Amino acid sequence: FGRAAHHPILGILVAALVISASYLWIGELGASRVVDFLSAHVFEGWLNPLAERLSSHLPWPLVRDALVDPEFGLVPTGLSLAFGLVMPVLFFFYFAFNILIDSGYLPRLSVLFDRAFRLIGLNGKGILPLTMGFSCVTMALITTRALDTKRERIIASLLLMLGTPCAPLLAMMLVILGQLPVSASATVFGVIITQTALAGFLASRLLPGRTADFILEIPPMRRPRLRRALARTLRQTYHFMIEAVPFFLLASLAVFTVNRLGGLEVLARAAHPVVNGLLGLPDEAIRVFVKTLIRRESGAAELEVARGAFDGVQLVVTMLVMSFLLPCVNATVVLVKER
Repeated sequence: FGRAAHHPILGILVAALVISASYLWIGELGASRVVDFLSAHVFEGWLNPLAERLSSHLPWPLVRDALVDPEFGLVPTGLSLAFGLVMPVLFFFYFAFNILIDSGYLPRLSVLFDRAFRLIGLNGKGILPLTMGFSCVTMALITTRALDTKRERIIASLLLMLGTPCAPLLAMMLVILGQLPVSASATVFGVIITQTALAGFLASRLLPGRTADFILEIPPMRRPRLRRALARTLRQTYHFMIEAVPFFLLASLAVFTVNRLGGLEVLARAAHPVVNGLLGLPDEAIRVFVKTLIRRESGAAELEVARGAFDGVQLVVTMLVMSFLLPCVNATVVLVKER
C-alpha cells in the first residue's frame, strides 16, 4: 500500500480513496449525523429551553435577551453553535488528519504531488503546510519554516492567506454543502482550487529564484495507532475550544449590541449596493461577514442559522466570500511576525 500511495498512477487512485473516505467520515458522519443529533436532542431539545426558563427570572430584559435571543443570544448562537456544530466536526477532522500523519501517508502524498506543485513555485514539501492550512492557517504559517527558500515560504504564505478554509470554517461549509446539490460543492472547491493554482502560478513567475530540490525521507507505512491518534485529537480539540469559545461569545455579544443600537441596519444600508446589488446576496449576509471578521467559524455558524434567507446560489457565493476574507486575527499576527 505504501508503494502504491506514491506510484504515479496508483497513487492518484489511492489519494481519491483517501479523500472520499475522509469526506464520508467528516462530512457524512460528523457534519450530518452527529451534528443533527446534538442539535435536535441536546441543544434545541434541552439546553436552549433550559436557558430560557432560567433567564425568565431575571428582572433585566436586556440581559435576558443577550442570553437567549434566538438570533444573537449567547446561548443559542455562542454556546450551541460552538459545541453543537464546530466541536463535533472539528473532532472528526482532527482524528482523520492524525490517522493520515501516524500512518505515514502524508509524506507519500508529498512525493505524489511534487511535479504538480512545481507549477505553483513549490516542491512536494509544500503540501504539508497547505494541508495543515485546512486544519489551522495560523499553525500552517508556522510550518512554512520547513520550506527551503524564502521564495517558497512567501508563496506558501500567500496561498494560505488567500483562501484556504481552516478546519472550523471547512466544517461549517461541509454542514451547509451537505444539504445542497453536488454542483454546489464542486463550485465552491473548484473556485478555491482554481484561485490557488492561478495565484501560485503567477507568484512563481513574478518572484525571483528557483524551486528547491525535493529531498524527503519516506517513513515506513504502518497501521495507525488509534489510541495515540485519539489522544492527540482530544488534546487538539480541547485547546481549540478553549481558545475559540470566548471568541464565539464575544462575536455574539458584539453583534447583539450592534443590532440593538441599530448598527446592523446602518451597515446593511451602507453595504446594500455591494452585498445586494453586486453580489446578489440578502442583507442577512452583513451579519455573517461581520462575525467572519471576528472569527471565521463564528461567521460560518451564523450562516447556518440564517440560511433560510439564502437560496443555493447565494449560499455558494457567501461561502466563497467568507473564504477569501482575511483569516482570523491570530493568523494575521503570525503572518506579520513570520514574513
